[in-house]
Amino acid sequence: MENRKTIPYTEKIKKIVNDIMNEKNDNPRDSTFRFLQEYHSEAQHISLRFPGIFVKTLPTDVFTINNRSFRMDGAELVLPDDTLPCKSVLNPEQQSKALTPEKVHVLYDYKLQLTFKHKLPSLNVVVTNIGDEDHTVIYESHGDAFKIYLRVFNDKEISQRLSTLTNNIQNKNKLSEIEVLDFAYILLFAQENKANEYTKQIVELFGKVKNLETNLQLEIHYVLKKLIRLHFRDDKEKTKELLTMITKAIHPELLDELPTLKKAIENEEKRTEQLNNTIDKLNDTRNKLTNTENKLNIAEEEVARLKKILKENNIEAN
Repeated sequence: MENRKTIPYTEKIKKIVNDIMNEKNDNPRDSTFRFLQEYHSEAQHISLRFPGIFVKTLPTDVFTINNRSFRMDGAELVLPDDTLPCKSVLNPEQQSKALTPEKVHVLYDYKLQLTFKHKLPSLNVVVTNIGDEDHTVIYESHGDAFKIYLRVFNDKEISQRLSTLTNNIQNKNKLSEIEVLDFAYILLFAQENKANEYTKQIVELFGKVKNLETNLQLEIHYVLKKLIRLHFRDDKEKTKELLTMITKAIHPELLDELPTLKKAIENEEKRTEQLNNTIDKLNDTRNKLTNTENKLNIAEEEVARLKKILKENNIEAN
């Protein structure tokens, strides 16, 4: 009787892990950051200490003047705080390598797009694991100087967050949404020479955490599977072992929801893209209506001016 229960569960775990191994894993750092920005935007803003007070997320599609299209990692409307002097738009970006001139030009395009679309000052915030401390750098693009705020998530911060996460789990403290996101950030920003060890520790902790809210458990599993495959990309057996461990940590009754979560995320990304396109079209229509209204106002002013001239010359206007 025990075997009958164990075998289906074991086979289910194997199937899920094999399916994960066969999934595409393109740009896992970018996709993880964007996923968290999409589903946990305010918590991510607070956890990563972005400037300003979070208000809401904004559309992320960008169309440049030379007809190139991009998608920002994130865009946010924020209110001023002690680090930001006025209401602004932020563009958070994840970057695991030094900024190239090409990337600087892209970030400048993002800044122009956000300023133009929302009629507010905008600031690029690059979260990186390169450097010692947060700082602002002045860059140049197309003859214009602009600021990029570099939010440095270095190994010292990773060690501190890992220690706090470990203590909270050992003491059976209930984790907040912000604290749970550290499962992802520790592996997202880990340096290559320490990533494997951090990954093993995080996987072990994920198996020990209790009373994790259902959606959070599924979502953290979703990002961990990407980052495990990134850091152990040259070790297939270890990858399968770690994927098996995080999948066994999921509540058994939730296992059937893992594939549907993946599909739901893909559908949500498509819906978001469609919504962004609709918003852009509505903005274009609004701009055209505004231009038409402006032209009508100018025409009315011109008619009034001509009538005045005719009246001054005692000529009756029809």
